[in-house]
Amino acid sequence: MKELLTRRNILIGAGGVAVLAAAAFEGRRLLRKRYAPSPYDDLLALLDDRDANAQIGEAVLADIDDFDAKTVADELRQRIAKRPLAQ
Repeated sequence: MKELLTRRNILIGAGGVAVLAAAAFEGRRLLRKRYAPSPYDDLLALLDDRDANAQIGEAVLADIDDFDAKTVADELRQRIAKRPLAQ
């Protein structure tokens, strides 16, 4: 009868586990919704639900006449200074 715990079987099993772990880790990134590149991607990547936040932003901007996105983005980058957006 063949032995089940051979070096070859252990290496094949470890390789299979590594492939499954990599697929699970990268799968989420590959399956999420993609957006057109923008100059604000560093800030937008901090949002949990970009579509829902876009709807809120559109509602807020409907009441603001002189909104300058570049200025606001620059100020936000300085305020958060690489901290999580939730802080």
